[in-house]
Amino acid sequence: MKYTIKLLGPKDISDIRRLDKIIIKDLNKKSMYFPPSDTILKNSFMEKLAFGIFSKGRLIAYRISYLPGTKKQNHGHSLGFSESKLNQTAQFHGTVVHPNYRRKDLSIKLIKHTLKVLKKRGIKYIVATIHPKNQTSLNI
Repeated sequence: MKYTIKLLGPKDISDIRRLDKIIIKDLNKKSMYFPPSDTILKNSFMEKLAFGIFSKGRLIAYRISYLPGTKKQNHGHSLGFSESKLNQTAQFHGTVVHPNYRRKDLSIKLIKHTLKVLKKRGIKYIVATIHPKNQTSLNI
């Protein structure tokens, strides 16, 4: 099956929210996933760091990342990052894959694509949080 990675923007919000609902419905433990807030989506769109994978014109996976800089939301603060490091840090919010398309390395494709974009922008550090029982994400 052919997949296409595209930059996401405000026009894709309804598709993102549709996929979020599918993911949450599919979870055994609903607390394992928190959809991105409207603010995080807006920042990700502005920074051109929201990517989606499409199959037959439908969004089947997405990754949201953003550049928090020195804001308190930057998880680099809890790691003791200097201001310089904070400004070279991207925050991964999460990767979402439709249940029917899992085990096809779509998360890996999105992560590699995002890392390539971030490297070109001079980003040296990535921070993320993962639910301790989300074994799939921990394995990546």
